[in-house]
Amino acid sequence: MKAIALVSSLCLLAACEPVDFAKRNELSLVERAAAVDTLRLNAAALNAGDLDALERTIDENSPLFEDAVHSAQATIARYGPTVGIRDVRLVSEKRGELVLGYVQTIAVARGHLPFSAAQVETTLVRGRTGWAVSSTRVLSLKP
Repeated sequence: MKAIALVSSLCLLAACEPVDFAKRNELSLVERAAAVDTLRLNAAALNAGDLDALERTIDENSPLFEDAVHSAQATIARYGPTVGIRDVRLVSEKRGELVLGYVQTIAVARGHLPFSAAQVETTLVRGRTGWAVSSTRVLSLKP
């Protein structure tokens, strides 16, 4: 009788939320949304020219941290960019890390760039305070 009650409880629990024990490393929808929000916060900080806010979106343990901040600072000073993010998709995930692919649109207030969008993949890692950008790869540029 106790075994029937236990199995029934597990079945009811599984009915509340899909559980796939073979895929324990998959992140919840809430975690994925939080990672996308980090991408958007990163873009908003760049658009506002707010380096402090930008730094909060970058993984402080990344070996690229200093380069990313200096590159953003130079880009803001030279171009005054406005970036957007669209068509976000999950490329891969494992516990504590995921890769998101997306199109980043780029407009500039000063100067000229020979492209207006880029196909990008960004790796985000789970840190103490939330998701943070660990690295970014530009896959292609679009005119």
